[in-house]
Amino acid sequence: MAVKPETKKTLLRAISLNASAARSSQRTLANLIARAVERGITQNEVAQAAGVSQAHVSRTLRDYRKQNEARKAVRRSRRKSEGGPV
Repeated sequence: MAVKPETKKTLLRAISLNASAARSSQRTLANLIARAVERGITQNEVAQAAGVSQAHVSRTLRDYRKQNEARKAVRRSRRKSEGGPV
C-alpha cells in the first residue's frame, strides 16, 4: 500500500517528537508506531524516526496488538453480560 508523502512525513514527525519527549506515554508511542506501520511505513523507517531499533519496533507492535486484543475481549465480555450486541 502506498503512503502519501505528507501522511508519511506527518506520522514520522509525530513519532520522532513523541520519542524525544519524556516518554511519558509509551501507549501513545505504541499507538503512533502501529498507525504508521498499518499505513505502510516500514518498521525500519519508524525505528529511525523514534530513535530505536527495528527489533524494538517489532516488539512494540507485538505487545500493542496483544493488549489491543485483550481490550477487545473485555469489551465483548461486558457487552455479552449486559445483553447487548457482541
